[in-house]
Order: sequence, then C-alpha cells, then structure tokens
Amino acid sequence: RTTAGAATLRANGTTPAQPGTTPAVSEVKPSTPGTSTPASVQYTVVKGDTLSRIGAKFGVSWQAIAELNKLSNPNFIRVGQVLLIPQK
Repeated sequence: RTTAGAATLRANGTTPAQPGTTPAVSEVKPSTPGTSTPASVQYTVVKGDTLSRIGAKFGVSWQAIAELNKLSNPNFIRVGQVLLIPQK
C-alpha cells in the first residue's frame, strides 16, 4: 500500500530516506582565499528535516540557511536536496 506522502515524494523525483541512514555533510571552502565569505558545509536533507532542525543541528538560524540557498519558500525542502549551511 502506498501512502500519499510516498506518492508525492515519487512525483517530485525524490525518495524517502532509509531508516538508519546518516545525512551526507561535506565542507565547502570559500572560492577565493582571504575573502570575507565564510566557509560552508553541504548537507543532504533527510526525511523529517526542517530548516529549523537543520539550523539547530549546526548552530545557525533557519533564515541564514534560507538566504544562503536562495530558497523562495523556506517551508518546502525535499528529501535528497543538498543545502549549503553557513559556518558560524
């Protein structure tokens, strides 16, 4: 039996996270050394994530994540989406 949420994920081209999986996180350095742009890390969204939860995990505001990623609707993120997380 398929749930509406699973059908929506498939329709959006995403798949639910597997239980026990760990989201991928990798560091991204500023493109030009010595610039004022702080380094950031890449984070892959998993099922159940919100910008607030991700922000709390990294110690930054959800607004900072939304701004860095130019999200037009911060309430809509997808499983598998890669977000840049600003460093403090």
